[in-house]
Amino acid sequence: MKKYTLVLATFLLFLTACSGGDFTEDELMDSLAENGIEGSKSQKMYQIINAVGGFGLKGDGFSIEIYEFDSKNALENCVICTYKNGNFGMLIHENNTTSSNKRIIIKTFEEL
Repeated sequence: MKKYTLVLATFLLFLTACSGGDFTEDELMDSLAENGIEGSKSQKMYQIINAVGGFGLKGDGFSIEIYEFDSKNALENCVICTYKNGNFGMLIHENNTTSSNKRIIIKTFEEL
C-alpha cells in the first residue's frame, strides 16, 4: 500500500510541476526582459476576442501581442493566439520578428 501511495504522490507532484501557466503579466514582462526582450508596451482591443486583458510589446526586432483570458476554454477559442500557456495567449507578428528573437520569446513564454 505504501508503494502505491508513494507512486501517487510522485505523480501528483510531477503534474503540479508541469502544469505551467500560473503566472502574472508582470512576471511575463520580467522574464522577457531578463532574456533581452524589452520594448514599448501598448494597449490592445482585447475585448474583441473575449479576453480580459491584453497588450502589445514592440521592440528592436520583434512585435508580439499577449492576451489574458478568464478560462482555458476561452483561450482555446482564440483563433489569433498561436501560442498558449495557462490563461495567456500570444501572437507573434512574423514579419516584424527576427528568428532569434522568436525563439527567445517562445521559450520564455512556454517556460513560465
